[in-house]
Amino acid sequence: MTQPDGLSPIVVGIDGSNAAVAAALWAADEAVAREVPLRLVHAADVADIHPNIDFRVQITEAERLFRTVEAAVAATGKAVKVETAVVGAGPRQGLLIESRNAEMMCVGSIGVGRSGDTLGSTAAAVANAAFCPVAIIRSDVARLATTGGWIAVSVDNSPESDHIIGNGFAEARLRDAPLLALWTGVAGSGDCPLDHRLAAWREGYPEVQVRTRPAPNGVAEYFSRSTVPVQLAVIGCGQVAPLMRFLPTAAISIVELCSLLVVRH
Repeated sequence: MTQPDGLSPIVVGIDGSNAAVAAALWAADEAVAREVPLRLVHAADVADIHPNIDFRVQITEAERLFRTVEAAVAATGKAVKVETAVVGAGPRQGLLIESRNAEMMCVGSIGVGRSGDTLGSTAAAVANAAFCPVAIIRSDVARLATTGGWIAVSVDNSPESDHIIGNGFAEARLRDAPLLALWTGVAGSGDCPLDHRLAAWREGYPEVQVRTRPAPNGVAEYFSRSTVPVQLAVIGCGQVAPLMRFLPTAAISIVELCSLLVVRH
């Protein structure tokens, strides 16, 4: 929740999966850069809570998961304040409640609970309805970050695009990565007006290398045929559903193509 001094934390959903650990490591950079706490949240599955089972069992299991993640974060040497919390509203509702007071919500791309629901679908639900930006992180994001993965942004004529661009440039600088700007405006409308849209941001982030490309059919179609390594795509909340339509439903997460940062204007 929001801190007494007004600092909203970076919240990470913890479920015991490797993807959740990757999300916490990714989120630690965000917390350090913003000088806010890193809040690890285990949203207990309500289907696993019965009248005859003490909730302390859930807390004990969560503490074990927290210790694993805290050790991984500590091993990076990053100076970040870590706090933990267990909520009993279930993964989706629990994380949505946490998002009300979060600077950003981070979840792993894959994780399987006892109910058989994948964290990928939970992440998609949270991305569609959260009250803050939502990052959905691949478990191999560290490998991509060290092998030249780009930060991609989707740009069109909507007012939301400036917010997406700003987040993209900030992530590119934070992660020392180049920026790929994808123009998703209407095909056949002439030259992509990206230079005009990006001019002010280039001046504010002179250290960020920028490449522009047309993507008239959307970022999902572009990623499905492109060989450019993208570590993170910054998109608007309205683009989550179109991206999902390009992915098979069988055990493949929403971020099989890349990690996502879903932002709201």
